[in-house]
Amino acid sequence: MIIDPSVIQSLKKGDEAAFKNVYDTFSQKIFMVSVKFGLSVDEAREIVQEVFVKLWSHKSTLKENLSINAYLLTITKNTLINFRKKQAYEIAYKKYLDKQDLNSIISTEDEIIYADYEILAESFIKQLPTQQKEIFLLSKKENLPSKEIAEKLNISLRTVENQIYRATKKIKEELRRNNVAITLLLICVCCLSLIL
Repeated sequence: MIIDPSVIQSLKKGDEAAFKNVYDTFSQKIFMVSVKFGLSVDEAREIVQEVFVKLWSHKSTLKENLSINAYLLTITKNTLINFRKKQAYEIAYKKYLDKQDLNSIISTEDEIIYADYEILAESFIKQLPTQQKEIFLLSKKENLPSKEIAEKLNISLRTVENQIYRATKKIKEELRRNNVAITLLLICVCCLSLIL
């Protein structure tokens, strides 16, 4: 897969047509790499979305002699590794909870902290743009797959994936900005509270 250097130059300047050219050329390859890595179809689509959001975010730093293929594969590899680390953490945490009586380990003080974190995370969700918030809640509260959300709202799958990614990123950034060290746990707490 070869991309003309002029496309990279145009992408660097923020040309959306150049970005689409790169996306159309490499998205399927990244998707297949993600599936071979053991991800589900929805998870693989999320990886593709995240890789291209990162590409767009760093477009101004692209070098003229860049091998876009190698660059995207490096981003993909790092994204997949981070995804697996997150999964491992979640699995370990769930196993820990399975072995504990939740009521016995949550003290009154813990409940207050839990409630504060829940309120904080929910306040960030309420601040999301209307469509982004709706998509995020359909994904996290109602557990709808991205494809079903796209059909329900009559929008493209790519838009749904992009909005979920942006919402999650925004919530993480806001939690970090508020000196919350356990970002992943808080998002899980928020989503759990929405489901319950």
